[in-house]
Amino acid sequence: MSKLGIYHWTFNNRSAVDASIASFRKFYPDAPYFLACDGGADHVDICKKYNVQYYHSTINLGYPSPVVGWDALRIYEFCRRIYIACVVLNCTHLVISEDDVHCLNEIRVTDGIEVMGYGYRLISPNLMSKELMAL
Repeated sequence: MSKLGIYHWTFNNRSAVDASIASFRKFYPDAPYFLACDGGADHVDICKKYNVQYYHSTINLGYPSPVVGWDALRIYEFCRRIYIACVVLNCTHLVISEDDVHCLNEIRVTDGIEVMGYGYRLISPNLMSKELMAL
């Protein structure tokens, strides 16, 4: 049985964070949810409101440069946050979300599929299931 968890990273847009979490909570009121703040505004009150695990970093990742990506420190910090979320959430599948992502329906998780996403064609074929390759 699949257990869906949400990892959400944010910086400073508190109203967008609230709206995004509320959209997930409409369909997943008890799903484990982890908000990682990128050194911006404090979101403790929003996390308490929606029963969300909260991590506030002093390292601002920003968005990776399209040319060179992130430096080693930011890559390490991004992976560390994902790792912490996976341990804390204890789920079988993880949604990676941002402030501008809103859940409009239940998310269908098919057992046996390990990687899904809107950019799935960029994933190595060795990591993709036969179902995704057929799309």
